[in-house]
Formats: sequence, structure tokens, C-alpha cells
Amino acid sequence: MAIVRSVWELHVGDRVTQRNRSMDVFHRQGADWRILRSINYPEKAARP
Repeated sequence: MAIVRSVWELHVGDRVTQRNRSMDVFHRQGADWRILRSINYPEKAARP
């Protein structure tokens, strides 16, 4: 089993307008990895 955390950002010009945090849980099936669960959390981007 493996867990991957990531942050995705949408850039419009020089600003980040949207940010999502995600966590994916993988499990091994034979020689392949399969996604068991994927969770996404939208968050407000910081305003300059």
C-alpha cells in the first residue's frame, strides 16, 4: 500500500486562483498499482 499527497494550483497570470489538496491511496495488484481511494480538498488560495 502507498499514499501520495499532492497540491494542485490554478494560475491565472501571476496569481493562484484555486488550490486543491489531494491524497491518493494505492494498493498493489500483481505487478500493477491501482487507486483504492482518491480524496480531494479544495481550499481558497491566499490573496495577495
